[in-house]
Amino acid sequence: MDTRSSETWRQDTSSCRKEGIHMGELRTITVSLPSEMVKEVERLGNIEGKAPSELFREALRLYIRRKRWEVIREYGAKKASELGIKEEDLEEIIDDYRSEEEARKSCG
Repeated sequence: MDTRSSETWRQDTSSCRKEGIHMGELRTITVSLPSEMVKEVERLGNIEGKAPSELFREALRLYIRRKRWEVIREYGAKKASELGIKEEDLEEIIDDYRSEEEARKSCG
């Protein structure tokens, strides 16, 4: 049984939904960690008032989000290279695009 407060549970599941991760059925996994890392998890859990599982879910959400952005950045870099776009050109290209979009919106 989950002993966390209902408010903590709502916050945890809400942040999962924001990240596009659906809690659904919770499953238990076993993870091996060095003793020092376990001590740090326990210390952080005590400071933040969070269970180790909650800390790991939060860490994994951040890791998954970072990995998703890495994929997007790699894709963007590849496409920019294919199109001959250099990093220093990006600001001007973005500004031009935004101006065009604004003009389209104002025309109805």
